Amino acid sequence: MGEAEEREERRERHVELHRMLDELIAGFLMTRQDKVRALEQTTIIEFMHWSYEQTLKPTERGEKNGRDEEPSKEGRSNEEGD
Repeated sequence: MGEAEEREERRERHVELHRMLDELIAGFLMTRQDKVRALEQTTIIEFMHWSYEQTLKPTERGEKNGRDEEPSKEGRSNEEGD
């Protein structure tokens, strides 16, 4: 295989990886209430951790499980010492 063919093969692979990353990020954002905040404040490590968790227990469609969600009233009461 020549250099031009190898370069084209790498480019095609990168295009496919980019498409899959777009899909993964879209899935991540669907689990967040504040999508702008998620984009601005989520670290790569946090994103990779979320991605790994999805391999163990995928989020159901429409289910929210993001760190930017409001805690339940029960959780707030317990945290505030009520």
